[in-house]
Amino acid sequence: MYFQFKVILFLTIGSVIMLSGCSDDDDKSMSGNSGTSNPPVISRVTWTQDAGCAQGSQSDVVIAVTVNDPDTDPANLTYSGSVSGCSGTLDGQSSVVSCPQLAQYSGSVTVTDPQGNSDSVSFSFGPCANGEISP
Repeated sequence: MYFQFKVILFLTIGSVIMLSGCSDDDDKSMSGNSGTSNPPVISRVTWTQDAGCAQGSQSDVVIAVTVNDPDTDPANLTYSGSVSGCSGTLDGQSSVVSCPQLAQYSGSVTVTDPQGNSDSVSFSFGPCANGEISP
């Protein structure tokens, strides 16, 4: 009887120890969410001038931001930024600003995830010039 008690006690303690390793934290890490948040990373910013762009006349420029955030759906990212000397704001993955095409223009964009993590990039372009930056 004493031997059976030791075996039952040993199995019970062993089961408790094994089960203590199984928690919600393990499930989260297996699904890619370990309780920490990865920040968004801007990998590229491109600017494309309107086809009819002429130096010295107002025209549209499309600013596109490529961003990676492995733990956030792209629809949940927030974009903010501007281009000095141009009207319009950078408020999405693709935004349109209007520039007078007279000089060099400087811009910046910040992408923020719901956890408050962010990445920012500055860029510049000249009149009627297309281009990109890969920080």
